[in-house]
Amino acid sequence: MIFSSAILAGITLIGPFTGSKSESFENSYPTFSTNCVTNRVFNNGADICTPGHAGCLVTTAWGGSSCTQVPTSGSWFFGNAQQGSPDNYSMIVFDQPVVRFGGMFSRNTSGSGGDISFYSADGTQLATLPISLPGGCFWVWNGWDAGTGPAFKTIVLRGHQNGAVLLDDLQVDPGPASPGVDMCFPGVGGVIPCPCSNPGQLGRGCDNSDGTGGARLDATGIASLSADSLQFTTSGEKSGAMSVVLQASTAVSTGISFGQGVRCAGGQVKRLYSKPASGGSMAAPGPGDLSVSARSAQIGDRLLAGMSRYYFVYYKDGTVLGGCSNSRNFNTTQAQLVQWGN
Repeated sequence: MIFSSAILAGITLIGPFTGSKSESFENSYPTFSTNCVTNRVFNNGADICTPGHAGCLVTTAWGGSSCTQVPTSGSWFFGNAQQGSPDNYSMIVFDQPVVRFGGMFSRNTSGSGGDISFYSADGTQLATLPISLPGGCFWVWNGWDAGTGPAFKTIVLRGHQNGAVLLDDLQVDPGPASPGVDMCFPGVGGVIPCPCSNPGQLGRGCDNSDGTGGARLDATGIASLSADSLQFTTSGEKSGAMSVVLQASTAVSTGISFGQGVRCAGGQVKRLYSKPASGGSMAAPGPGDLSVSARSAQIGDRLLAGMSRYYFVYYKDGTVLGGCSNSRNFNTTQAQLVQWGN
């Protein structure tokens, strides 16, 4: 499978680090031929499973075709005992998206190599990258950093020639908690590409005439009807652009061409706030503004607990890129999904 350079640039290799959470599998035993590692992992913050196969193995030693692997530290390590099946893989699913992941990797066969795939919270495949795996029971460090791109929530590990990937001394740094879940990355995961030959950086909308790599929307606070502190901020807009925060009722999975950008939200679309961007950024609601839920009720979309809404910001950009028509004099961020609580 081929991925664009923008996607590959979003997740970079990093050296050893000590994460805010770690996993050495010392509390995960006994685990033998189960679908998921016993007792969960990362301080009850994630699951490691072998979907469709009872392949999870936490062991003190594992003899392979050419050597016997022992832990890199402690007494236990993880492996996938159902090796040899082309549909078999190991999957790590985090409760909270993470920005850095790494650890010690090995194979207990003479065969080398493997792949790791990263997925965002909405299931978009962000990248597939090679794992350094020399084979022969040698533990080696591998680590990855999401940088300024979207955090990843799911990791899939596959060994070449359908062999097992062994894991020990894993490290992870969760991303900041946010009420918003990223969605709609143009040109990725079945979403249409940017319409004006203006691809943006991974995790952003399409690029604009300031060459920022595209604008990004982030959500902070609490999406609660009784204590609403939800706020949206943008970065990477065209400097000084007038910006409109929009709320939509449905997702558009493949996206719609929208000015110089791609919009992945539709249905009932409401304008919440209009703000000028200062230095390419804006925040809403601001001082004197109604909260998001109150503003939504004011304009005819009364929110209830359990409802989901989709948010994005479109902004003016009068310098049209890529030979598009002059009517496309605006652009948009990626979208975020927010689920409202009581």
